[in-house]
Amino acid sequence: MPSLFTVLLSISVFSVLGQSTLDSLSQLIAQENNPKKKLALLNTRTFVAFDIDLMKANQFSEQAVEQARKTGDQSGEGWALVYRGVYFLLSGSLHEAKTSIDQALLLSQKIKDLNLQTYCLTQKANVFRDEGAFDSSVFYYRQADKLGQQTKDNYYWSVAKVNLGRYFLTVRQPDSALRVIDEALKLRTELQDSILLAGTWILMGNCYRGKDDFVTASLFYQKALPLVKKNETIAAEYRENMGRIYFRMGDFQRALENWSQGLAYQRKHQYKYGLAEQLLRMGAVFDQEGYFDIATEYLTNALKIAERASYQYLVGKIIYEQAWVYYRTKNYDLALASRQKAEQIFRKTKSVLDMAGCWDLRGLIERRKKNYDTALYYHKKSLEERIRLGHKVDIDASLFNIGEFYAATGKLDQALSFYFKSLSMDNGIRDSYGKSLNYNRIGNIYTQLSRFDSAKFYLEKSMQFAIPTSSFEIFRTNYLDFATYYEKLGKPKQATEYYKKYIRLSDSIFNKQMAESLASYRTLYDVERNEQQIELLNKDNLLTKLLVQKQETILYTIVAGSLLLFGLAIFYYRFTGKLRKINLSLSEKNEEIQTQSEELVEANDTLSKLNREIHDQSEEIQMQAEELMEINTSLEDRVEARTLELKQAFKELDTFFYRSSHDFRRPLTTFMGLAEVAKVLVKEQAALELFEKVNDNALTLDKMLRKLQSISDVDVQTLIYKEVPIKEIFEIELAIMRQELDHKKIKVQLSINLTQSFYSYGALIKIVIQNLLENSIAFCAPEAPFIQLSAFERGQEVVIEVKDNGVGIRPEYINTVFEMYFRANEHSKGNGLGLYIVKKAVQKLNGRIELQSILGEGTTVRMFLPKRLDLKP
Repeated sequence: MPSLFTVLLSISVFSVLGQSTLDSLSQLIAQENNPKKKLALLNTRTFVAFDIDLMKANQFSEQAVEQARKTGDQSGEGWALVYRGVYFLLSGSLHEAKTSIDQALLLSQKIKDLNLQTYCLTQKANVFRDEGAFDSSVFYYRQADKLGQQTKDNYYWSVAKVNLGRYFLTVRQPDSALRVIDEALKLRTELQDSILLAGTWILMGNCYRGKDDFVTASLFYQKALPLVKKNETIAAEYRENMGRIYFRMGDFQRALENWSQGLAYQRKHQYKYGLAEQLLRMGAVFDQEGYFDIATEYLTNALKIAERASYQYLVGKIIYEQAWVYYRTKNYDLALASRQKAEQIFRKTKSVLDMAGCWDLRGLIERRKKNYDTALYYHKKSLEERIRLGHKVDIDASLFNIGEFYAATGKLDQALSFYFKSLSMDNGIRDSYGKSLNYNRIGNIYTQLSRFDSAKFYLEKSMQFAIPTSSFEIFRTNYLDFATYYEKLGKPKQATEYYKKYIRLSDSIFNKQMAESLASYRTLYDVERNEQQIELLNKDNLLTKLLVQKQETILYTIVAGSLLLFGLAIFYYRFTGKLRKINLSLSEKNEEIQTQSEELVEANDTLSKLNREIHDQSEEIQMQAEELMEINTSLEDRVEARTLELKQAFKELDTFFYRSSHDFRRPLTTFMGLAEVAKVLVKEQAALELFEKVNDNALTLDKMLRKLQSISDVDVQTLIYKEVPIKEIFEIELAIMRQELDHKKIKVQLSINLTQSFYSYGALIKIVIQNLLENSIAFCAPEAPFIQLSAFERGQEVVIEVKDNGVGIRPEYINTVFEMYFRANEHSKGNGLGLYIVKKAVQKLNGRIELQSILGEGTTVRMFLPKRLDLKP
């Protein structure tokens, strides 16, 4: 290898300088006349392009191979071929990668270039690693490591060690990886190259992450942090591995944020293995979070890339994750089939730890299918293998799943034992998600055992550790379990609050899933479109090359013809005697031109063929666009179906609400009637006072039920659209409340100024007036209270206004008084439903509402309603 290239190769600054480095190298290449140095620069340019533009690296490596074969430079050809192999490796063409690397390896052995030989053996091992042929991979890594020691070149030896360390990490042997990468770190420290050191620090962090020591892993990642802004590759590796730590600790949101940036990097550079692996990781996050449609899309696209490139081990991991999606969506037959397929791949690649994962998953599936003996057998088999291999995270998973088994089969004491063991391991590896799950399960069991103090403690702990994970599913489970806890404790009010939280969170999850589904479909579409654009770009490059060749041929022909004619003219005038010889020469030239014309015809035929291929490609893109349209249509259908389900659920809830309020009122009215009878029959004063209090409380509860009934009426009641007599409604409601108005000495003013008939839904307007009057009476001024009821026209709207001089509302509460159960006054004895009902009814009428209030001076509420409307669906 020429010394110039060795120097440039050992200074890893190319990805920092980026495109400017490529431009500078291109200028040096154009100026260099020495063939050997020129080839060295060509190879350097290829190496630099790997971190900038993979397609350019392909183009540059082709040029370098061509130049090497022209000049007979075997060393330069060997480096050009191995870099061509690296391009094929990164782009997912493993067969072509092997071919190029083997050719380079033969040349390196022939010319006895130990550096080239070490590098070739390392890249050949990388091909087998991506292929999942781990025995062959480690064989060539060890050969490269042994040969690297002989080279006495720290760079190539460190490359061999770093990649051997990556192999150990892939096969889950972090202790072996740590030993090898520590040796590589010492070699790279001597090179004094910050980029190489940063990459090695990240690998050291990966080793500790593999040992479940996330604190030490994070410290090594932080050492590389200063170079993240300077080097795109280091930034991508940093985010990818920090994402893995966040995922292991249960912080799925931050894991997803880091991996989304990593996905953008992989899409830009089109490193196929990295792209498929990143899609797999993101699919696993969405699966864990319960976004199963999104997870399926990501995993499907990852599987396409992995199968096309023959990444055998990665294919197994993707299919294994798909099996989890099927399990969580209760498609147990597909889950079993996918799990079996993944296990066969792991058996072939001798990935024992992954096989143990397949056994544990089978235990879960068999339990759901109520095959309890089979389930327990596979859970225990998985746990034994994981304990033998000593991988804490996987041991933790097995312990938790066995706890789930015993809980499902009613053996609560045994379940608690395994949950506590799993919790102990979660504390050791600082897994917030795992701790939250275990605390939840323990609290749930204590609720079943009626040990309520312990149950509350563990459920609250679960909520505490669910916060950093941002896991909606854990929050939903906790809300439901708290509702069950309070229900068993005999506190229906608190139980109802948690049921409501559960329902609201379920609704928000559904909405978020739909939004993220659309975003994920767009992201995956961009990935596929990017690949298609790259293929088209390759064809465009080839077409351009042929056009340039054609133009050069035409130009040479014209120049040659012009020179020939010029020469003939001179010879004709000066050497008439040699005319015959000139004619003969002209004939020969004509034959050459004819040959060139035939070549041009062939070139045109080639161009026509390429044009046809491009046309076919365009049709294929159109077909894919139509498929995407079908996907979008399918998505819309799913959204519509879920919307109908929600509407049906709300309808059933409203019906329940409506009927329950009526059912409650029947005994209440009976109760109030008995209280009135008691006033006649009972003569004892103390008893009469008690009955009076009972009657007052019954009236308060009856008012509460009527408000709840009003909420249901807004949505459920069949409404009649007709002319609304505003004045009559005002007078009827005032008559109903006359006793309270007289008791509090409230003066009422009416102002009706409507020139045209007002058509709307009188039942809803009556509900609005009723609730606003109740509020004004409840919060009236202590001295000279008054209420002003007004109705007037403003453009195409009718304005209904209720104004009082009551206690008013604090400014900070103005925007929240319309919320359900909100009370803006600490002295309020109301139920916080009045203004909520008002706003709900006004929205139903396609209207809008304004509220103005000054503390201590009074409140004005205005409703702006259309004169004519169609009721909202």
